[in-house]
Amino acid sequence: VANAENTYAYYLGALVFVHSFQNNIPRIDILDGQQRLTTLYLFCAALIKNLQDLISKIEGSNIDNVDKVLETAKINEKIDILEGHLTNENNDTILKMGYKDDIKHFEYCVTTYGNNPLSNDLKKTHPILKAFYLLDEKIQQEISYTDGHNAENSASNELENFKDIKEKLYMLSDYMTGESCEISY
Repeated sequence: VANAENTYAYYLGALVFVHSFQNNIPRIDILDGQQRLTTLYLFCAALIKNLQDLISKIEGSNIDNVDKVLETAKINEKIDILEGHLTNENNDTILKMGYKDDIKHFEYCVTTYGNNPLSNDLKKTHPILKAFYLLDEKIQQEISYTDGHNAENSASNELENFKDIKEKLYMLSDYMTGESCEISY
């Protein structure tokens, strides 16, 4: 959907919350919208994974060391912002799952970004992991790296490719975490 300024937006749909207490501690429960919020969190985690992968590719590239430091510092700043949407200062997930099996799989995605091997109590076929892997795959299709080992691909071309990928990932991130409009009733 494009608005008057030709800025694109999306309609997330209604999210319904209720205030409750658990052990006399106030909390907010999601009455409707858990799946949409979970997907947004997984998408954010997949973006972080791809930004971390980009840092690894930059660090292993032939580009100038100064460019490596500058580019990875900028990307790490973006990762820090995205991580702030997923976890608190204790690295606990902000969004809490209700079922024990979901909790383990969700926390794996939003705290390790799928970069650690799966432990025995995690199933690759769990819906949360399948959703995370699908989102990661779709992001990778969107950014598509060019072959850095091509003889025609100089260090400057390699740097431009990395910058192009970074901008695509930033665009996805900014679109997802940008301005929002809340309607309460």
